[in-house]
Amino acid sequence: MTTQALSNVFWLGIYVAYVVWAVLLILMVQQLVKRNHGAFKITLLCAINSLVFLIAWGIILKLALIVLGPKDAAVLRQQANDYFMDLLRSSAFILLGLTVVNILYLKFITKVSPYRVASILIAVDAAILFSASYLSAEYYYLGLLPDTQ
Repeated sequence: MTTQALSNVFWLGIYVAYVVWAVLLILMVQQLVKRNHGAFKITLLCAINSLVFLIAWGIILKLALIVLGPKDAAVLRQQANDYFMDLLRSSAFILLGLTVVNILYLKFITKVSPYRVASILIAVDAAILFSASYLSAEYYYLGLLPDTQ
């Protein structure tokens, strides 16, 4: 992937996050006005899970602050792979924490079966976090690659 393609994916993610937050805000206000508390609780859970966009932004920026890398392209690729695996581990722990929060929230607050809604939220959160991990490592590699030549 080129740096421009990575940048396009990054900005697309930012726009998607803003649209998701706007839609969730509208739905929450609408459900409060209609006094539909059951739907409000589910929408609130989606809003809580949408914070994964901020976590993903932090993951991407984590390696963006590195300005000096190794002078060998092979070592740089190895470092990028190591960072990628580290970010994947961090994403997995974050995903595990969100999964526990989702299941407890659905079971005790909304009192609905947690498996259908939680599985959808877990899949979306995983896609966002793992994509952010990949973007971060590739930005790191492609950004420092010219320094190796």
